[in-house]
Amino acid sequence: MRARRLPFPELATLAPDELGGAVLLGPVRLPDATLPKGTRLDQAHAARLIAAAAAAGASAEPVRLAWPDPGDLHEDEAAARLAAAVAGEGIAARPPRQSRRDLAAQWDGVLRVDPEGLSRVNAIDPLEVFTLYTGQAVTAGAVVASVKVAPHLVPEAAVAEGVRLAREHHPLVSVRRYLALEVGAIAEEAMTAGALARFEAGARGKVEALGSRFAGTIVVGDADPAAAERGCREALSRLAA
Repeated sequence: MRARRLPFPELATLAPDELGGAVLLGPVRLPDATLPKGTRLDQAHAARLIAAAAAAGASAEPVRLAWPDPGDLHEDEAAARLAAAVAGEGIAARPPRQSRRDLAAQWDGVLRVDPEGLSRVNAIDPLEVFTLYTGQAVTAGAVVASVKVAPHLVPEAAVAEGVRLAREHHPLVSVRRYLALEVGAIAEEAMTAGALARFEAGARGKVEALGSRFAGTIVVGDADPAAAERGCREALSRLAA
């Protein structure tokens, strides 16, 4: 990556072809818009920037630009490649935002992260993958991980190595759907009708929130341990039937 600070008078003398492919290292305010940091200049961008420089003269701050070396990738492309390799089942990548790609859950479920693979990818400078804790319950649409590439231009070899490691540990990040199960409860102590109703209402809400069905409660209230064990076994048999 070759970087330069160009004063507006010098910038005004350049041709659009000389700026094509360069990346802004800071935002530039034009008369009708602002080009954000990280913008990859095409011919139209370059022509507008040169025209603004000619009009402003020496009154504006110098423009910081970087030109890619052979084998360099723009941050957006680098983040997109790594995000595609990191994302497993139940993960959708959102559009790039300042060199970052957020990964969101496609459905309600449990987040699964491979910690070894995550550590190996994050050991590569300048790649960064952030996630929520593995085993965490997540809802559809929630951001569960982010992939970020720090510089605006990065060596393609570093990204390729990160992609290789992510695929070696695939899926590095995934969301497993909740299983649609029939769930019953066994109470080892007798409960009043009111207590039982309150317990079942709470249990039903939690079970149904996970996509399953609550099959009710079987109360096994017996002071004799052997009798209680037989009751539990019978209850399990009925639930499994």
